[in-house]
Amino acid sequence: MLFENHFKRIVIVGLELPTIEVRFKDINVEAQVYVGSRALPSLLNFFVNVIEGCLNNLQIIPSPKKQLHILQNVSGIIKPKRMTLLLGPPGSGKTTLLLALAGRLGKDLK
Repeated sequence: MLFENHFKRIVIVGLELPTIEVRFKDINVEAQVYVGSRALPSLLNFFVNVIEGCLNNLQIIPSPKKQLHILQNVSGIIKPKRMTLLLGPPGSGKTTLLLALAGRLGKDLK
């Protein structure tokens, strides 16, 4: 009801609504993360991570973080005038994909 009146006015005036097609190809997102029990937030892990981070910055020990591929070669087209639903299990990269398309990925993600 709300948009019906708005749409009728647009039709009466004869306006053409702009259409935008979003295309993306081969999106890859990677991050450096702790794996295993080190990824769990605990007081001990916090202090160990801080100490290892300092030693890593001083180049005394190598980083214990591993490379994690969040998105690999994701491509697609979002057509105009269509509602698009993005489905997937938790942790599958849905939010990361939307942030990548919006250009708002964090600095720690490549």
